[in-house]
Amino acid sequence: MPFELDKKNAMEKIHSLDNSRAGKIDGEIRELVSYINSLPDFYTTSSCSGRIMVIGKDESTRKNQVKWLLASHSPVELSDVLECLQELPEEDVWLRMEAPIIHICARDIYRAIELLKLANQAGFRRAGIISLGKRIIVEIFSTERLDVPIASDSKLLIPTEYLGHIVNTANNKLKNSRKKLKKIYLLLKKHCK
Repeated sequence: MPFELDKKNAMEKIHSLDNSRAGKIDGEIRELVSYINSLPDFYTTSSCSGRIMVIGKDESTRKNQVKWLLASHSPVELSDVLECLQELPEEDVWLRMEAPIIHICARDIYRAIELLKLANQAGFRRAGIISLGKRIIVEIFSTERLDVPIASDSKLLIPTEYLGHIVNTANNKLKNSRKKLKKIYLLLKKHCK
């Protein structure tokens, strides 16, 4: 399928509900995604601006079967986390921070390499080309991550003071990863029109 037709089809899907839990593009990444999609040689296939969440899961739980106790694309307060822990499930409960991730289809390998260089300059050190088939897909993601078990068998495993430290660490990691999103946006505006 020619690039233009593939992009047109992808843009029609973006304007309808997407497959994310929220059913739409995160507000914190919308401007960047819109700019990428306005460029003639690129379009996004998926994106997440990063998030902090509290989830209940056990070893056999699949990603789409976790219990979502809290999910936020913005920094959270300790009080938010404590509130969601009022009724603890029996499963293990984790506080998780996931970094931003964007999948971008490039017109050709040369544009993909150009995009990777800009991503690297913005601090996305592990960006890479993940598909060279019918579409050339570049994955840009940040390495900030936090995954901490905080409860099990309906009992909190850690003192509130330490939970506050974990929440602050997650917030700082989220803020640092957002700086990279701003930087890649500025680099794209400077180098890709």
